[in-house]
Amino acid sequence: MHLKASAPVTSAGRDGGDIVRPRAPSDPLTTLVIAAACLIHGALAYYQLSRPDMLFGVTGIDDGAYFGTAVRLVHGIIPYHQFVAVHPPGMALLLSPIAALSDAIGTRDGMALCRLLLPLVGMADVALVGLIVRHRGRLATLVACAVFALQPDVLVTEHTIELEPVLVLFCLLGAHVVFRGDEMADGRRLVWGGVLFGLAGAVKVWAVFPVAVLAVLCIAVAPRRLVRFGAGVVGGFLVPCAFFIAVDPGAFFHDVVVAQVGRVGGARVPVSSRLVDLAGIRGLGPLARYPVEVSVVLAAMVAAAFLLRRRRIPTLEWFALGSTVLLVVVFVLPQQFFSHYATFFAPFLALTLGLAVDRLVRSADLTAPLFAVVTVLALGLAVGDQGYISIGGGVNVKPPFALTLVDAVVPAGACVLADNPSIPIMADRFVPRSPGCTPVADPFGTSIAEGTGAPIGNGSAVPPHLVQVWLDALHHADYVVLDGPAFAGLRIPLVAPVTSYLDDAFQLVVRKPGQYSGLLIYARIGYPTGAPHVAGS
Repeated sequence: MHLKASAPVTSAGRDGGDIVRPRAPSDPLTTLVIAAACLIHGALAYYQLSRPDMLFGVTGIDDGAYFGTAVRLVHGIIPYHQFVAVHPPGMALLLSPIAALSDAIGTRDGMALCRLLLPLVGMADVALVGLIVRHRGRLATLVACAVFALQPDVLVTEHTIELEPVLVLFCLLGAHVVFRGDEMADGRRLVWGGVLFGLAGAVKVWAVFPVAVLAVLCIAVAPRRLVRFGAGVVGGFLVPCAFFIAVDPGAFFHDVVVAQVGRVGGARVPVSSRLVDLAGIRGLGPLARYPVEVSVVLAAMVAAAFLLRRRRIPTLEWFALGSTVLLVVVFVLPQQFFSHYATFFAPFLALTLGLAVDRLVRSADLTAPLFAVVTVLALGLAVGDQGYISIGGGVNVKPPFALTLVDAVVPAGACVLADNPSIPIMADRFVPRSPGCTPVADPFGTSIAEGTGAPIGNGSAVPPHLVQVWLDALHHADYVVLDGPAFAGLRIPLVAPVTSYLDDAFQLVVRKPGQYSGLLIYARIGYPTGAPHVAGS
C-alpha cells in the first residue's frame, strides 16, 4: 500500500483523475439528507422508548452495571479498587452528573433520564457519519447515513445505557477531526483526533481497532505522523483513567484487561447469527433468513468498487475498509457475540458502503435515479424498523410487578445484593444508607473478573476464590434479589456453599415464576419485609 503524504483532493475530471473533486460542503440537499437521517433515527429511537415499560422498566443488565458504577463512584466508592468494573471509567464519569442527581430524584428516574439521552447520542453518530463523507456528494452521504441510521441493532441498543453508542461517538468525532476530505490531516488536528480516539478507548477498549488501522495509515503516509497521533491517543486515554490507575494499577489492569481477555463464554454463537446483526438485517423479513448471501453480495459490491475502479484509494477509504475488515474478524472469531456489538461495526460498514457506491457511480446521469431509489429503500427500511421495534425488537422487558414487589418488600436504604443491578436501581433500592454493605455494581463482571474467566454457569468449574467473594457479599446483605430461572447461577454462582448460606440465614419472601420474568426475594431472618408474606404466589 502506497499513500501520498499530501495528495490533492481535486481531479481533472470525474473519471479521469485519481480522486473525485469534492462537492461543496454547503450543498443544501446533502445537508438535508443528514438532517433527515438524524430525525428519522431519533424518531424511531424515541418511539421505541414510548413502548410499554421501556422507559421505567427492567430491560437488561448492562445498563444497571454502567449506571450502578457511576452511582457507587459519586458516593466515594472507587471502581477497580473497591469493587469490580470490567470496562474503563469513561462511561461512569460521563454518567456521574446524573448519578449525583439521582440522590435527589432517585436512581429510577436517573436511569430513565439516561435512557432519554441515548437517542441524542445516536443522532449525533448519524450526523457524524454524514459529515465524514459529505464531501463525496449526495449519494454517498445518503447511503452512509441510511445504512447506519436504520440499522436495527443500533436502534435497539439505544433503548438504554450501553457503551457502544458513546464509543462510536468519540471514534467518529476522532475520524472527523483526523480526516480533511479524503486525506489525513497533520499537526494539531492529528493530535486532537488522537485525543478523541483515546477518549473512546476510555469508554471501551475496542477503540484500539480503528486506532490500529489509523496507526498503519500514519506509517504509510508519513511515519512522523504516528508520533503525533499516538501521543494524542495516549493522552486522551490517560486523562479519564489516570486517577484510577494511580489508586490501584494492578486491579485496573486485571479488571479491564485480564478479565476480558480470559473471558470464557457459553455455547458458541453461530456465524450466520452474527452476520444477521453485522449486516444490519435483523427483523427485515426474508433478508434475515439469508445472512451469508447478503454478506457475500455486500462484500462483492465493495470489492468491485475498489478493484474495478482503478484509481488511487484515498486514505479515508483505506480507513473505512480496513476498520470494517478488521472488525469482521474480531466479531466472527471469538466464542461470544452479542447483538449490540453490531452497533460498533455499523458506522464503519456505513462509511465503506457509502464510499464504495460513490466509487462505482461516477456519471451524473446515474446519480439522480440511484439517489431516488436509495431514498425509497431507506424510507421502506424505516417503516420496517418501526414494525420491528413495535413488537419488542428483541428486548425482554421484565413485567412491572417485579419492581412493585421489590419496592414493597425491601425497605429503602437496606443493603441489597442482586444478580441484576437494574432491578434495585429501577426500584430505588440500590443505595444503602448504612456502611458495611459490599459494593457491587456488576455481578456478572465480578464473577468474570474474580473467577478469571471461568464459566460460572457450571457449578463444578467455579473457583473457590469466587465462591468466597459471593459468600462475603452475602454475609453483609440484608436482602437478596435474584432474576428469573433463565439466569440462575449465571451471574452469582448458586453452588452448594452459597445456597446453603441462603437457606440458613435468609427466608424466601417472594417467589414469582417465569423463565425470564421470574423473581426471587430473600430477607435475612428477623429483618422486616415491608409486605405480606407472598412466597410461592
